[in-house]
Amino acid sequence: MKHQSIKVITNILYGIIITIAAVLVIETIICFTFRNDKVGSKYRVADPTPQKITSKQDKKNGKMEAFTELEQLRLLTKAPDENSTGSVIILTPWFSYPEGDISFHEELSLKRKQESSIIIDYFSNYTEQELRSKGESNIKNELCTLINKEMVLGQIKNVYFYDYLFVN
Repeated sequence: MKHQSIKVITNILYGIIITIAAVLVIETIICFTFRNDKVGSKYRVADPTPQKITSKQDKKNGKMEAFTELEQLRLLTKAPDENSTGSVIILTPWFSYPEGDISFHEELSLKRKQESSIIIDYFSNYTEQELRSKGESNIKNELCTLINKEMVLGQIKNVYFYDYLFVN
């Protein structure tokens, strides 16, 4: 009698496990079939590494070098309203510039604090939502323009980010 009741309980538990597994599989199939956006579409596409930029020839600008001497920045965005604080952003920027321009590299090195300040000021003027709606590409273009306004001996060609994370 005990053996038979154990067998019944075991069969009931197997049935419950199979039902739960079937529900999970069906829900997963439904979610992936009927969702509007692609899997991973909300994730940031990583920028090329400095090694990739320096190893290839740019058709328009020639061979490039990477300025990677800026430290990781922890920034605070503008608060969306008076009763809240802004979002924290972790950002590690770097720039590309024409190869062999030693004097411009020295200028970039001497103006590291100024470059960091430009970036910090830029992000502190926008809310997280405004930055997300601008898009990373537009932000980089605007930062490139702002930094180049302060340069005398040359111009950076592009701004890249190792890290670009909103911390909530």
